[in-house]
Amino acid sequence: MLFSFINESAKEVKIYFEPSTDTFFLKKDDVIKINFSNKDLDHFFEFVYVDDGVILYLPPKSEVEVFINDLKVETLYEKFNW
Repeated sequence: MLFSFINESAKEVKIYFEPSTDTFFLKKDDVIKINFSNKDLDHFFEFVYVDDGVILYLPPKSEVEVFINDLKVETLYEKFNW
Protein backbone atom coordinates (compact mmCIF):
# COMPACT_ATOMS: atom_id res chain seq x y z
CA MET A 1 0.00 0.00 0.00
CA LEU A 2 1.35 3.43 -0.88
CA PHE A 3 0.25 6.63 0.85
CA SER A 4 1.36 10.02 -0.43
CA PHE A 5 0.81 13.55 0.81
CA ILE A 6 1.58 16.72 -1.16
CA ASN A 7 2.03 20.01 0.63
CA GLU A 8 0.13 22.40 -1.61
CA SER A 9 -0.03 25.15 1.01
CA ALA A 10 2.32 28.11 1.08
CA LYS A 11 3.54 27.29 4.59
CA GLU A 12 5.72 24.51 5.94
CA VAL A 13 3.81 21.46 7.18
CA LYS A 14 5.02 18.95 9.75
CA ILE A 15 4.37 15.23 9.39
CA TYR A 16 4.57 13.30 12.65
CA PHE A 17 4.85 9.50 12.88
CA GLU A 18 3.55 7.74 15.95
CA PRO A 19 4.63 5.70 17.84
CA SER A 20 8.20 6.40 16.64
CA THR A 21 8.06 10.22 17.04
CA ASP A 22 9.68 10.79 13.64
CA THR A 23 9.03 14.33 12.39
CA PHE A 24 9.36 15.57 8.82
CA PHE A 25 9.06 19.12 7.50
CA LEU A 26 7.49 19.58 4.10
CA LYS A 27 7.92 22.82 2.20
CA LYS A 28 5.56 23.96 -0.54
CA ASP A 29 5.14 21.30 -3.25
CA ASP A 30 7.14 18.68 -1.30
CA VAL A 31 5.76 15.15 -1.50
CA ILE A 32 6.09 12.48 1.17
CA LYS A 33 5.41 8.87 0.18
CA ILE A 34 5.03 6.06 2.67
CA ASN A 35 5.31 2.58 1.25
CA PHE A 36 3.87 -0.19 3.41
CA SER A 37 5.55 -3.41 2.28
CA ASN A 38 3.38 -5.72 4.39
CA LYS A 39 0.72 -7.12 2.16
CA ASP A 40 -1.43 -8.25 5.08
CA LEU A 41 -1.69 -5.38 7.50
CA ASP A 42 -3.70 -6.20 10.59
CA HIS A 43 -4.61 -2.56 11.08
CA PHE A 44 -5.07 0.47 8.91
CA PHE A 45 -3.09 3.57 9.70
CA GLU A 46 -4.95 6.61 10.98
CA PHE A 47 -4.19 10.28 10.65
CA VAL A 48 -5.23 13.44 12.44
CA TYR A 49 -4.83 17.03 11.30
CA VAL A 50 -3.29 19.35 13.90
CA ASP A 51 -2.45 23.07 13.80
CA ASP A 52 0.95 22.70 12.19
CA GLY A 53 0.62 19.43 10.30
CA VAL A 54 -0.54 15.83 10.28
CA ILE A 55 -0.02 13.02 12.78
CA LEU A 56 0.15 9.55 11.23
CA TYR A 57 -0.53 6.62 13.55
CA LEU A 58 1.25 3.73 11.86
CA PRO A 59 0.11 0.15 12.43
CA PRO A 60 2.20 -1.97 14.78
CA LYS A 61 4.91 -4.14 13.23
CA SER A 62 4.38 -2.73 9.76
CA GLU A 63 7.30 -2.44 7.38
CA VAL A 64 7.51 1.05 5.92
CA GLU A 65 9.81 2.98 3.64
CA VAL A 66 9.58 6.76 3.52
CA PHE A 67 10.48 8.97 0.58
CA ILE A 68 10.47 12.76 0.38
CA ASN A 69 10.56 14.05 -3.18
CA ASP A 70 11.51 10.51 -4.26
CA LEU A 71 14.59 10.42 -1.98
CA LYS A 72 14.59 7.69 0.66
CA VAL A 73 14.84 8.95 4.24
CA GLU A 74 15.71 6.90 7.31
CA THR A 75 13.18 6.73 10.09
CA LEU A 76 13.18 5.48 13.64
CA TYR A 77 10.13 3.48 12.64
CA GLU A 78 12.26 1.52 10.16
CA LYS A 79 15.13 0.94 12.59
CA PHE A 80 13.08 -0.37 15.49
CA ASN A 81 10.25 -2.87 15.59
CA TRP A 82 7.39 -0.84 17.03
